Amino acid sequence: MITCHINKDIDLVMERTKRRPIPSKRIYPPSDDYRKVRVPMLPAVFELKKTLRYIMATVLLMYLASILLYFLGQFGPIYLGVALVSGFLISLGNVYLVLRPSRQKAWMMFKVSSPYLFLLFAGMIIDVLIGY
Repeated sequence: MITCHINKDIDLVMERTKRRPIPSKRIYPPSDDYRKVRVPMLPAVFELKKTLRYIMATVLLMYLASILLYFLGQFGPIYLGVALVSGFLISLGNVYLVLRPSRQKAWMMFKVSSPYLFLLFAGMIIDVLIGY
C-alpha cells in the first residue's frame, strides 16, 4: 500500500501498473478520504506548505520536550544521547521537507516518526534497566 501511494503518479503512466488500486481510482490516498468525509486532518484542511509548518513546529516542540525529560532527572545519559541524535535527525528531515515540500517526502517523514518514538522509548527502558 505504501509503495502504491508513493508511486501513484508513475503507476498511472506505466501500462503494467496503471490498473493498481490508487492510479485506477478504486481507492484514494488517506487525505482524500478525510476530505471526503469531512474529518479535519491537517492535510485535508490546509494546503501542504501550511500543514508542513504546523508539523515542523510540533516536531521541534517534541524534540525540546524529549531533552527536557533528561534535565528533569527522569532519565540518564543513554536516553539523552538517543534523544539528542534521533531528535536532531528527525528535525533535520522535517526542515528539509519544509524547504522542499512534497507529499512523498511528507509520507516518508510520517513513516519515520514511529521508529523515532520507538528509539526514545528504548532509551528510556535501557536507562531504567541500567539504573540511571
